[in-house]
Amino acid sequence: MRILLAAFFAVSFAATSIGLADDRPNVLLILVDDLKPAIGAFGNETAQTPNLDDLTRRGMRFDAAYCNQAVCAPSRFTLMLGSHSTSTGLYGLGNRLRESHPDAVTMPLHFAAHGYRTESLGKVFHIGHGNIGDPESFQVPHFKEKVIEYVDPASTDGGKLTREEAFFTNQKLGEIKSLPRGAAYESPDVADTAYADGRVAEETIRRLEAAKKRRQTEGTPFFIAAGFARPHLPFSAPKKYWDLYDPAELPMPENEQLPEGAPEVAGKRGGEISNYKPVPEEREASYSDDLKRNLIHGYYAATSFVDAQIGKVVQAVDRLDLDDNTIIVLWGDHGFHLGDLGIWTKHTNYEQANRIPIVIVAPGVTTPGSSTGQLTETVDIYPTLAELAGLPKPTGPQPIDGVSLVPVLKDSDARVRDHAYHAFPKKMMGRAIRTDRYRLVQWKPIGAPDLDAEYELYDYQSDPLETKNLAADMPQVVRRLSAVLATYPQAVPKAGSKSAAGKKKNGKGQAKPKAAAVDAQSSTIAGRWSAKRANDWYGQIDWPLGANFVPSTAINQLEMWQEATFDPDTIDRELGYAEKIGMNTMRVFLHDIPWRTDAEGFFRRVDRYLEIADSHGIRTMFVFFDGVWHPNPVAGLQPQPVPGVHNSGWVQSPGRTILDDPAGQDALKPYVQSVLRRYADDSRVLVWDLFNEPDNGNGNSYGLAGQNLELNPDVKRRRAHELLEKTFRWAREVNPSQPLTVGLWTGDYVNKPRPIDRLVLDNNDVHSFHTYGGPQTARRKMEDLLALGRPLLCTEYMARGNNSTFAGVLPILKELKMGAYNWGFVNGRSQTIYPWDSWQAAYTSTPDPWFHDIFHTDGRAYDSAETDLIRRLSESK
Repeated sequence: MRILLAAFFAVSFAATSIGLADDRPNVLLILVDDLKPAIGAFGNETAQTPNLDDLTRRGMRFDAAYCNQAVCAPSRFTLMLGSHSTSTGLYGLGNRLRESHPDAVTMPLHFAAHGYRTESLGKVFHIGHGNIGDPESFQVPHFKEKVIEYVDPASTDGGKLTREEAFFTNQKLGEIKSLPRGAAYESPDVADTAYADGRVAEETIRRLEAAKKRRQTEGTPFFIAAGFARPHLPFSAPKKYWDLYDPAELPMPENEQLPEGAPEVAGKRGGEISNYKPVPEEREASYSDDLKRNLIHGYYAATSFVDAQIGKVVQAVDRLDLDDNTIIVLWGDHGFHLGDLGIWTKHTNYEQANRIPIVIVAPGVTTPGSSTGQLTETVDIYPTLAELAGLPKPTGPQPIDGVSLVPVLKDSDARVRDHAYHAFPKKMMGRAIRTDRYRLVQWKPIGAPDLDAEYELYDYQSDPLETKNLAADMPQVVRRLSAVLATYPQAVPKAGSKSAAGKKKNGKGQAKPKAAAVDAQSSTIAGRWSAKRANDWYGQIDWPLGANFVPSTAINQLEMWQEATFDPDTIDRELGYAEKIGMNTMRVFLHDIPWRTDAEGFFRRVDRYLEIADSHGIRTMFVFFDGVWHPNPVAGLQPQPVPGVHNSGWVQSPGRTILDDPAGQDALKPYVQSVLRRYADDSRVLVWDLFNEPDNGNGNSYGLAGQNLELNPDVKRRRAHELLEKTFRWAREVNPSQPLTVGLWTGDYVNKPRPIDRLVLDNNDVHSFHTYGGPQTARRKMEDLLALGRPLLCTEYMARGNNSTFAGVLPILKELKMGAYNWGFVNGRSQTIYPWDSWQAAYTSTPDPWFHDIFHTDGRAYDSAETDLIRRLSESK
């Protein structure tokens, strides 16, 4: 990539250097985090922003400006690339630009290629959540400052690393929920430079002073991007800025209900703000009026604080006589909900999250004190600045979706488009068109046809508070705006974000360089969750603690799910045992045969199981397919257990015949998708495990070293890989709200992954794994897996005869925040109290110790010390 960019610089500079003149304008780009148009000059009567008001009077105010995605990192990518996030797939906080777009020419690279010196300070690209920004973009090393910052020790429980500090410094990304919450606001009586924005302002002034000298001696124009962190949470600002406001006079939210008739996917509760105290952590919790007022007070105080810092920088531009030849752009990366619609922060497609302030001061071009109603997007800034500076129009190689606003800067009544476009991905992709009156939002999975879409429509002339979705009432407007939306390319799949792998960090639970191997030659199928989404999901659930469950009256999956042997009474009784020792989840194997022979009855029984499990506070990880044990399952009456033999009746799903037939595999698609669709939004289902040990050769039982009923190992590996890839695709088409996983189970799958391991590593939303070794072996494996940067679930462990015990392994899983599902629960027809070697010689007496299982059928613990440990760990924080 460096070679390609160097060639770009050489060609571009050679083409333009002859015509360089000393009157080329400088560029000062002022970026403000989470700044909505809460500015006096934008008509906000509450905001005390004299410096931003003065800056606005110098140039043109854009009253209908919108970000292209209301979240920090993607919004900044749209600014620097001139590309919609739906054109690049850069949707997440953790997306690293150069991993997916190694040759992208960002705005500062474009300016550098044409003779500008480029520098950056503060928050320019997003750094944190696994992201490192884009060091390639600027010639001068980035001046990095804090985003999450506190002065008062009480705000951090005495100086502890807080959750959001960890996110923004790429520390302990797999342990966020174990960290304390920092304060949502503080107001110490300190100097401005006690906080990062004060220091960024000081350093920017020093850079301007040096740039002035360089311009005089070398004739080099500057491109300086200065990024300010406030009013991003926490609202940490010196006391004098809080004192500018009377809390009793602050505007409180007028409407705190989500729009009537809006799709569920469109709304938001909780989220980022829940990582700050004293905000309630529960997503649906109500906020007291005092808390709302304090948060709103904090937002305005932080805005006034950043206003003062920007004022210092602009005053330095004047003092240095740079004002006549310096383009200044003020830009907020997205808006901010302050309790409107009951939402706080951003991450929606609604007005308050997406409307932003843009001010452009272009000496000699723009009339001071002018304003425009031109519908404007963040992506427009790149081509606009290029034209203002006399540079060639940017051409990528990334898509350039912005248009130059220079005609508008010359004439505020001119128009370059009649709408703005933005998007936000949640469980589905929401793409939006905003006109001067309406906003249409289309929600659908990426790649799905428009027929599957849900729509929102808001009329800001009659309903500025977005109280009702009018899509059903105004179909003609929906059709008209849908036609506009149809002129845009469909959203591309999200760019792969595997930034944690291979990144060396310090401390427990951090990444190591040897994990880099998993990122080569990605086979990711579109629709995979970002690491951030996966980690956010994991941060919102209780520590998963459970077992692999089949009722003691079932020899295998078929006996569990077939009508004649489905046993709800035993399921209820035995899940009660789990509840008593603090378990909150179970891993449960489905099977294709009960669905194929009686789909309606199968679903009734699964529904009944879920009702029972839910009554015990247990959420379920369902397993679709299984490559282990008998390869020829048959519907109907199942065999009796073979005395003294481990799992003598367990069966594979699908059987050998279907697995070895590509057409037979394809016939399983309706099974997978009908199950997923039925439970896609069912909170009782925690995770979908697509395929257990898919290429297990069963060497000591049904394989070549056993009864020789299995497929040839090479054939099975190939066929299992085929079916697994298909199953990932089928599942992605449904796009359930729960994450997908497949367990890594054999070999050195992190450092030396086999092809099927790579498929798993590239497509898991959350990673899962099996370990039947002792504590030291298990810990080494777990620490390797931590490098992958996603939540981890140990879906099989605990084989006492192998030294894999609750006492040895479960505390490690708890320490490393990994979900824990032991194999075996109640001793019964599966006979997993017997070791694996019982396949070679059946046991004639009860083994000591039991190999698996926790309980006797009457609920007595095999070892009360184990159940006490499980209960104790379930209760500990």
